[in-house]
Amino acid sequence: MRKNNKFFIWMMAIIMVVSLALPMGLHANAIEVTSKSNTLASSDKGVVTKHEEETLTYDNQGRLLKSSNDQTSTDLTKEIKGSYTNEESNKINYTDFSAEEKGGLVSTYTATENSEIEKPKLKAAVVANTLRLGYDTLINNTNGTITTKITIVAMTGTPPVLLMAGNHLYAGNTYQGSYNKIMDHTREIPGTSIKPGLSYSKTYKVVASQFWIAKNHATAGWVGAGTKTTSGQTLPELLNKKGVVYPNVTVNVANKATLKMTRPTNAKMKIVPVANRTKWTTTTRTKFRNDFEAKYNVKIDWTNIQIHHMLPLQYGGTNAFSNLLPINTSIHQKIVSPWWTAY
Repeated sequence: MRKNNKFFIWMMAIIMVVSLALPMGLHANAIEVTSKSNTLASSDKGVVTKHEEETLTYDNQGRLLKSSNDQTSTDLTKEIKGSYTNEESNKINYTDFSAEEKGGLVSTYTATENSEIEKPKLKAAVVANTLRLGYDTLINNTNGTITTKITIVAMTGTPPVLLMAGNHLYAGNTYQGSYNKIMDHTREIPGTSIKPGLSYSKTYKVVASQFWIAKNHATAGWVGAGTKTTSGQTLPELLNKKGVVYPNVTVNVANKATLKMTRPTNAKMKIVPVANRTKWTTTTRTKFRNDFEAKYNVKIDWTNIQIHHMLPLQYGGTNAFSNLLPINTSIHQKIVSPWWTAY
C-alpha cells in the first residue's frame, strides 16, 4: 500500500512539473482569423457601396459674380456644357504616394476614404442657392455588376438653369497608372426638373479582372452667378472576372499583431508554367510555422489553419515570409481561393 502511495505521489509531481513547463496557450489556437467585407456602407447583402457628396453654390462666398450679371439663360447653358466638357476625360492617371509595392503586392493606407463626409457649414442667409449631389458606386458581388448613381440630395433657393452631372467608370490593369473610361454616365438635367430625391443609375457588367475607379463631376449655373464645377473619385478596387471584390481578410495574432491580406499590384498576371514555379513542400510549410511562432512568440494549433500565398505560386509568388499569411481553413477555401479561381 505504501509503495502505491509513493508511486501516486511521484506521478502527480511529474504531471505538475510538465504542466508548468508547457507554454501558456499551447492547448488553444493562438490565432484569431476574422474576415470582413470591403463594405464601406452596405444596405444589401453582397453589395459594396461607396458614397460621396459634393456641393455646388453661387460661388465660394455665396455672392453673385458681377461679371456675369448680363448673361442670358441661353448663354449660361452653353457655358455650363462647355465647362462640363472641359472636365471630361477618357483616361485618368492614379498615383498613391502612401502605397508600398513589394514582391508583386501593394500595401495601401486607405482609412480616410469615405470615413466621414465633410459637409460645409452653410447659412441660408449667406448662400442663396445651393445644390448638393450624392454619388454612389455599388459593386454587386452576386451578379458581377458595377452601378453608378447620381442623386440630388438637397437644394436651397432657386434651381440652376441647367445641371450637368456624371459618375463614370474607369478601369486599369495595375493599381497605379493609367485608367481608361469604360462606362460614361452623364446626365443633363434642366432646372425645371431638379428636385431633392431625383436619382439616376447606370450599370456595367464586369467581364475581366481589373482595378476600378468611379470618377464624378458636375457643373451647374445660375443666371448672374456664372458656373460652378465640382469633382471627386473613389479609390481603386480590384475585381476578378466575375465582378467580385478582392477579399478583405485580416488576421489577429493573439492580440499581438493584426495582419492584412494585401492585394496584387497587377490585374493581368500571366500563369507561370508548373516546372518553373516555386515549390511548396512539407519542409517549407514547417519552416514557416516555426518562424511565425518565433516572430510573434506564440504557440499555435495549426489544425484548422492553412497558409495562403498572397501572390499565388502559379502567378510568380514565392515562399518568402512576407508573401505568406495563415488563414482559417474555412475562409481560405470558401472566400479566398474561389476569388483566385475566377481571376
